[in-house]
Amino acid sequence: MGVTIKDVAKKTGLSITTVSLVLNKKDSRISERTRQLIESAAQELNYTPNSTAVSLVTKKTKIIGLILPESGYYHFSSLIRSMESACRNGDYFLMVSIARQGDEDALELLESLVKKRVDGLVLDPSCLSAESVGYQEVLGGIKVPVVCLGCIGPLLPPNSIAPSHQQGGFLAMSHLLELGHRRIGCITGPASYSTSFHFWQGCQDALEEYGLAPDQNLLVQGPYRPETGALALGQLLQQNVTAVVTASDFIAWGVWQEALRRGLSVPEDLSITGYGDSLADSCFNGGLTSLTVHFDRIARKAVNLIRKWEETNTPSPPENIFPSLLCRSSSAPPRS
Repeated sequence: MGVTIKDVAKKTGLSITTVSLVLNKKDSRISERTRQLIESAAQELNYTPNSTAVSLVTKKTKIIGLILPESGYYHFSSLIRSMESACRNGDYFLMVSIARQGDEDALELLESLVKKRVDGLVLDPSCLSAESVGYQEVLGGIKVPVVCLGCIGPLLPPNSIAPSHQQGGFLAMSHLLELGHRRIGCITGPASYSTSFHFWQGCQDALEEYGLAPDQNLLVQGPYRPETGALALGQLLQQNVTAVVTASDFIAWGVWQEALRRGLSVPEDLSITGYGDSLADSCFNGGLTSLTVHFDRIARKAVNLIRKWEETNTPSPPENIFPSLLCRSSSAPPRS
């Protein structure tokens, strides 16, 4: 059995109540000398606080819940790694939940995690459709901080940290236009996701800057999976594309493998860009031009927002995080 508060109290000759107040860092009028005596004894005995007991005293579980959509959830692998690291550094435990398709399951997960007394929630709004109305009532009744990683419907709620997917689409499309491509396909995530809408909007903005009209025949949407990229490339090659912008490295990998299967060279015959910078260079024979979403920064900010809420009980204004383009060997000027 490990060292308990009783053992520390016995060593110092002080009451269990006094020792508990000091070790649980509760406000009291205990003198600094007594405080140092207790902390020294605890260190000497190698005392480690019991997490369950601390939870009962502080009403905090040190758990942060992360809710992601089921469709292509591995697309968020970098986000999960970053959140786990940020939680560990902040002395939190990460609990990941996957929401099945449909608003009802995501809203039930929100309520379920609150019942488990998590200290905060991080929600990818792709779990909720643009038409969702139930989220307003559910979020309004939640008393723990909820950090949204984007818009819910048309709104960007307070306490949001939103990657600018529109800027991502603009950067990727502008890069290929600058290289000289004019027939550029675009593959986004599911049509119901607001992230897909904003990414395609950014691509259209770039095309319009070059005086080109967006062509819906060059847009394909589907789950964040390699199969989506492979199937979409067949459609896009019929449109004589020389390059493809994708909203996921996993989709880009599917495009790349299908291009090789068809005997095409990357980037000589087809330039490809990804999104997320989440797959190893070995998957792409030298490197995929991709957009980094700065998931590490997003995760740190999310944990800090939850901690700040605990201290002030007030939400923070929403904040946009802008992606950066990492140019590698998968993109080049088209053949003359």
